[in-house]
Amino acid sequence: MGRPVAGGPSSGAALAYLRKAVADTTRKSYDTAVARFRQWRADQGQLPDELPTVNELLSWIADMADRGQLAASTIKAYTSAVGEWFLQHANPDGGQPNPAGAAVVRRVLDGVARVQAERRQGRPLTAEANPLLYTTLQRLGYIDTPSDRMRRAAAFLGVAGGFRPGELLASKAGRPLLREQMQFFANDAATVRMEPPGNGGLPRALEVTLRATKTVQLDCTIKYIRASDAVQACWRWLCETAVRGPKAVVFQLEAGGATLTPYALAQDLNRRHAAAGLGPASFTGKSLRQGGASTLAVMGVEEEAIAALGWAPGSNMWKHYVRGDPQAVRQMNLQRSAHMQPERPPSPLSGPMRRDPAVLGRG
Repeated sequence: MGRPVAGGPSSGAALAYLRKAVADTTRKSYDTAVARFRQWRADQGQLPDELPTVNELLSWIADMADRGQLAASTIKAYTSAVGEWFLQHANPDGGQPNPAGAAVVRRVLDGVARVQAERRQGRPLTAEANPLLYTTLQRLGYIDTPSDRMRRAAAFLGVAGGFRPGELLASKAGRPLLREQMQFFANDAATVRMEPPGNGGLPRALEVTLRATKTVQLDCTIKYIRASDAVQACWRWLCETAVRGPKAVVFQLEAGGATLTPYALAQDLNRRHAAAGLGPASFTGKSLRQGGASTLAVMGVEEEAIAALGWAPGSNMWKHYVRGDPQAVRQMNLQRSAHMQPERPPSPLSGPMRRDPAVLGRG
């Protein structure tokens, strides 16, 4: 067993800087990992707040790997979280080495990754989640039924706004979007408001206020959507379900019934992708967010504008989503090279529309 936590860095200011060494977007995941580690300790009959030892950390890693419920990458991230927790609580003058940095721990993590890879051999490997490009979504077949109208609206809105699954649909990581979080406007400037059900005319803009998000600092952020497919699909669905109150879930086929989940939407998208003759796909709930970033990158939208789609200020996490998309990577490289040619004649696509993520899917 480890020794009791003796309190971390004595300086409160130093501790605050230590916590800022981990991005806010990662902090919540780390807190979840530490909570699981402490619960595991309690289940072992140990005190949850003691400083961890190398042997204890090895046992926890092996237990997670044996259960087979977590990927090797997740186990590695959880181990890093416990290492960060150790830094915050260990006496800096105590000289205790961080167990997460021990060579044997790194080797065991490598072994877990290798074992998982070997287990996958001989079985069809599940492809990484595909980003759902907005242009791809426009090619999927939807018929005029309530279920299809709801799913179409959810898919288009998810990509156009780069939403996390928990910000839009019912999931463990968040709460589903409510009708009161959506406001429609008849003009691009979002000054002439429209209320469903509409009496003629279609809205041009949609504002969605986030109230359930993984990233705490983005809570109550407003996303501005002008992609016509997304705006009009959502408008039609809200008009169709206008009898439901403002607190009602948006993507719910029947009032009081089951709400649409990221898994159900992803499975539906996979089927439609194959039926459209586009081949097999591996969409997940994150494919909407990935697709939003990838679509904008392919369109040549500047990096700052893509980041503003809903990532924390200063975060480059969106690049992780597009780095596996050859079209997006090529377009971003071309954008960077263009800055090296200041005397080049302006492109006909240059100007405000090129830089504005709100034009996603227009034209």
